[in-house]
Amino acid sequence: AGDVGLVRIAVGGLNGNLQYSFSVRGVNAAGVGPPSPVSDRVQTLVVVPSAPGSPVQVFAEHDSMTLSWEPPCNDGGSAIVRYYVRGIEEAVFLRDGGAADRRTTKFPSGSLIEALTRDNGTHLTLKRLRANTRYVFQVCALNSMGLSVYSAFSQPLETGKSAPTPPLNITVVEAKATSLELTWDPPDNDGGYPVDNYMVSWWSARAPMEKSSTTTVVQTAALSGLMANSEYIVEVQAQNVEGPSEPMQ
Repeated sequence: AGDVGLVRIAVGGLNGNLQYSFSVRGVNAAGVGPPSPVSDRVQTLVVVPSAPGSPVQVFAEHDSMTLSWEPPCNDGGSAIVRYYVRGIEEAVFLRDGGAADRRTTKFPSGSLIEALTRDNGTHLTLKRLRANTRYVFQVCALNSMGLSVYSAFSQPLETGKSAPTPPLNITVVEAKATSLELTWDPPDNDGGYPVDNYMVSWWSARAPMEKSSTTTVVQTAALSGLMANSEYIVEVQAQNVEGPSEPMQ
């Protein structure tokens, strides 16, 4: 056998900012040779961290959610400073093709929920979320060299149930001298429970303290006994077991 010359090899999977020593063995048809003397110590560079684990849900209320995640397995040789979390409603995630690539999917900035931790703690509470709504989240880590890549998206995580959102599109379908007939559309979010009924309230613009109300299980109401040639304000609320929605006029 002749001289094989200088051999170069890249060794991956090392941690940043650590010292390593190496030894090499030769291999030929006859078997494995003895190890070489151990090399001098070689120090790797400080780099950005590896990706953290995907977020999981710890606790949820109707408008907030607490997440936690595993720290990166490799901090890049520099302590983690904080974490950045971003999320999106699952419906938007699926609509925009998120299911095809759970790590690098990009979304319009206006559709994202974004937050950061105060320190290197691996949990965060996100507020002002929509009730009874599924979200997906991902997280990245920051050290002195910069941001890691984002984790894969979480599994869909759901906020708690609540009262419904207000009914939509209140419309006067018939107006007579002393009566009005109204219709409306159901809420776009029932809060996680069926809408039990709708409460309709009305009052004359001339006498705002003299309110009348009625309850109906359908999306229509007939208001009678009104004063002719008068302006009325009407509002409708949807109600489930959690309570009434905000009123819609």
